[in-house]
Amino acid sequence: MNTIARGRELFTQEQRSSFMEIPEDECSIGSYYTLSNYDIKIINKRRRPENKIGFAIQLAVLRYPGWPYTHIDNIPSAVIEYISK
Repeated sequence: MNTIARGRELFTQEQRSSFMEIPEDECSIGSYYTLSNYDIKIINKRRRPENKIGFAIQLAVLRYPGWPYTHIDNIPSAVIEYISK
């Protein structure tokens, strides 16, 4: 009888880290971090400019790679610049 040991890791630490990485190439940034008109409408409900960009980054990163920004070590400046345009 084959049993799987409890607590066995499915991925190595390196594999898990790669799932949490934000792409830095221009094509991926455009694909994953383009905001829709609806997104922009929601973002514009925030009062101050610094809240708008922060909310937009949180929304984008939560969508891809699917983690809250607090779980991500580094958000590339290219992504921040792209979202802030």
